[in-house]
Amino acid sequence: MFLRAPVDTPDVWDLDQGKHQGTKIVGLGYDGRKDKTRAMVPDSYGKLHPRLIREEHVSVTEEPSGRYFWHFVPEDPVPPEKPAFKVAQALYDLLVTYDSTDSLINLVQFIINAFCNKCFTVELVVCVDDIRFAYLGHIISHDMTNDDDIIKQTTKLLVVGNTLQRKFSYCSREVEMELFRSHCYSIYCKSLWSRFKVATLNRLKLCHNDILKRYLGRPRWSSSSLAFARSGVNNLDVIRRHAVFNLRSRVELSANSIITSIRQSSAYVCGPIQQRWLGLLFVQNVV
Repeated sequence: MFLRAPVDTPDVWDLDQGKHQGTKIVGLGYDGRKDKTRAMVPDSYGKLHPRLIREEHVSVTEEPSGRYFWHFVPEDPVPPEKPAFKVAQALYDLLVTYDSTDSLINLVQFIINAFCNKCFTVELVVCVDDIRFAYLGHIISHDMTNDDDIIKQTTKLLVVGNTLQRKFSYCSREVEMELFRSHCYSIYCKSLWSRFKVATLNRLKLCHNDILKRYLGRPRWSSSSLAFARSGVNNLDVIRRHAVFNLRSRVELSANSIITSIRQSSAYVCGPIQQRWLGLLFVQNVV
């Protein structure tokens, strides 16, 4: 929460004992999970210091800046109560405790906005917290970038590579390459990546190259291109290109009304995913 500092700032013991006179809450931050509350308190210069804490009790904590923040865990809902309602009610009770039901102007939250609108009687400026969530296994960040998803796939690929080397290193070369195709080609949602840092994708490429070279018993400094060419398997760029071609072909040829409307929208035609697809599929000749 944001605390509007009074003239005489109460110490931590005053806050902990419920002496809240003169301290007004101007903003609340909650991420929607019961054991993680994000609170921000301005220092004497007005600068905000966010802290993400994981506590299982109500407490007041002193920060190095000399300011304080409050975090809590709402009570578990009793069916048919909704968990989001309990969160919104706990936030509202905190406002009542601090006599701040009229001073709140900013709400940083996720998944509880409908319930907060019922509890809070003031018109709030709603902000989106720094969040990410998974949809069908695909991680979507708050800024719509794919770095978190690529990092997740890199970790999974490392696990697969270690498993292949540990359990199947004595198979014949044909079996080894077939196992590599089966396990290292299937990188989830690779055709949907459109906004990411080059360094993040390069780490995935390096991981993919190292798995093949270790699998073949080649030194790490040896040529990756030569290893892929002699083994008859595709590198990550080719795998992504094939996946993008298949997905784009299905989208372009689909007769589904929803997909057709999306395909004709400017968000699809001029969006980052279309530009990424074209960059992968077509090479521009520079004269």
